[in-house]
Amino acid sequence: MIRNSIAHNNGIIKSPKNDVLTFIENSNGISFDTEKSQVKMESIDFLKTLIDKLTDFLSGTAEKIMNEKK
Repeated sequence: MIRNSIAHNNGIIKSPKNDVLTFIENSNGISFDTEKSQVKMESIDFLKTLIDKLTDFLSGTAEKIMNEKK
């Protein structure tokens, strides 16, 4: 949801659920502007973490696909 709102909706989340707000509050480099209903990138820390998690996910997925082909 957060990625989609940043990529496709200028960071706007009209009615964020509590779990999304909690995630944002507990993450470095990202915040939520309640007046604008908008996710704000404050530093590169969040992007680095996101890239690391995405890389791990994609590597794991590729490994599973390769193991299934054997």
